[in-house]
Amino acid sequence: MSKRLKRLRFSYEDEISLLKEFLAHNPLLHPEKWSIIQENVAFAQGKTFSIRTLREHVQLLIQTRLKPDSTIKNNSYKDVPPYERDSLLHKMLQDIDMLYREFELHGESTKRGKQLRIKKSNGMRDSETCVMDCYSNETSNMLPENSLDEHCYTLDIKDPRLTQTYDAEDGGASPQNASRRNELDYLSNRYNKDLDNRDRELELQEKKLKLEEKRLGIEEKRLEIDEKKFELEILERQQKMELEKQRFDLECKERNVSLNLIQSQQNIISNLIQSLNKKFKS
Repeated sequence: MSKRLKRLRFSYEDEISLLKEFLAHNPLLHPEKWSIIQENVAFAQGKTFSIRTLREHVQLLIQTRLKPDSTIKNNSYKDVPPYERDSLLHKMLQDIDMLYREFELHGESTKRGKQLRIKKSNGMRDSETCVMDCYSNETSNMLPENSLDEHCYTLDIKDPRLTQTYDAEDGGASPQNASRRNELDYLSNRYNKDLDNRDRELELQEKKLKLEEKRLGIEEKRLEIDEKKFELEILERQQKMELEKQRFDLECKERNVSLNLIQSQQNIISNLIQSLNKKFKS
């Protein structure tokens, strides 16, 4: 009979190391990575857990994360705030959720797809769950690592989010898809906003060009009016000068006529005087 090994308990640091290795190597896609996870955890924490114990503790952490009202019966790190652990678990659930949808939507029927399939159900049944309390299981470390069958590499997670139906066209609203959709919506909104801003700038530039054209048109008309006004002034001056010239010529003619008339009268008077003088002498 195999000698019973000493039961190992998970500390907070052990769990952080386990979750980080799980996310780094993703044993859901590569079950053979469990051995690497085991070696890395043992090297980092100095504790050699079996693959089954590591897998079951991951399941326990996930079940605890999905049921906030349940607690892990371990007081060794009760005063440590589980912020980092919860963050890693949240990331793990996102990856599991994404993997489930990918294999559900693409209809994977291969052995790898079956291994990666995450069971979902409306209720908890003993025959469907592989979750065990590794703290009370004294024989978990006694099982050989190679005795794990195929289903031991699957995670049986009762997540109500996985029981929802998803539209095959959009692939469901997983956190990663939602994040990508939010990024696309943000980029689309930003692109549309940039287009609107550019349209407004073009409209403003077009209005400025129209106003400039109107200003130039008004200036051109003003110049035309000034030019016509100047031409009218020149014409008026020419007409005035012509009238002045005509008046001067007329005055000159009248003066000449008057002079001629005076000269005629003088001649007549001179002749009369001469004639009278002749009569007196005779």
